[in-house]
Amino acid sequence: MQDGLSKRKIQGIEKALSYDYLKAKEAKKKRRQEKALRQKVERHKSRQQEIEELLIDAIENDTEDGDEQ
Repeated sequence: MQDGLSKRKIQGIEKALSYDYLKAKEAKKKRRQEKALRQKVERHKSRQQEIEELLIDAIENDTEDGDEQ
């Protein structure tokens, strides 16, 4: 033991000193942005699909109404 510090404590301190907090923060920010973009794309696809289904239903109903006249 050096100065009352165990080997494990020294290793922990060395690891903490070598950790790049700014790099980790940027990586976390990038992951959040990528996740937000994926969710935005999924919502857009979902809305687009709903619109297409409504249009198909409207066209089918319109052609059925036209046949009756």
